[in-house]
Amino acid sequence: TADPEAYGGLCLTDAARPVLIDGQPLRLRRDPMAAPTRSSGSSSTPRDRSTPSLSTAEQSLFQQLRGWRLDLAREHKLPPYVILTDATLYDIVRLLPASLEQLARIPGIGRSKLERYGEAILEQLDRAR
Repeated sequence: TADPEAYGGLCLTDAARPVLIDGQPLRLRRDPMAAPTRSSGSSSTPRDRSTPSLSTAEQSLFQQLRGWRLDLAREHKLPPYVILTDATLYDIVRLLPASLEQLARIPGIGRSKLERYGEAILEQLDRAR
C-alpha cells in the first residue's frame, strides 16, 4: 500500500511475501499524476533561465512563483533553492496541482515542504487562475 507520510514510499504487508521471497512477478501501473522525469545529467544552462516549453501564461506563473519564493527566502534568510528548486517550480507550473495531495506528488515537495509551503503555493496558483 502507498504510505503518503513516508515521502510517497510503500508500506509492505504480508501480501508482498510471494514477491519478495518466491520471486513472483510484480506489475505496476504508471501514476497519471506523476511528474515528468528529469534527466540525470546536468545542464550548463539552468532550466529557470531557459524554459522554452512553457507557454506565455506558464512563463508568467513561473516568474510569479520565483518572486514569491525569493520573498520567502529573504524573509527566512535562506537561499531560494532551499525553499523550492526551479525544477520543482517548473513542475508545479506544468502540473498545476489543485490540492495538497496532488502537490505532494511533485518531486522536491516532501512532507516538510508540503507542511511549510503547501497552502501558500496553492494560494499562488489560485491567484493565477
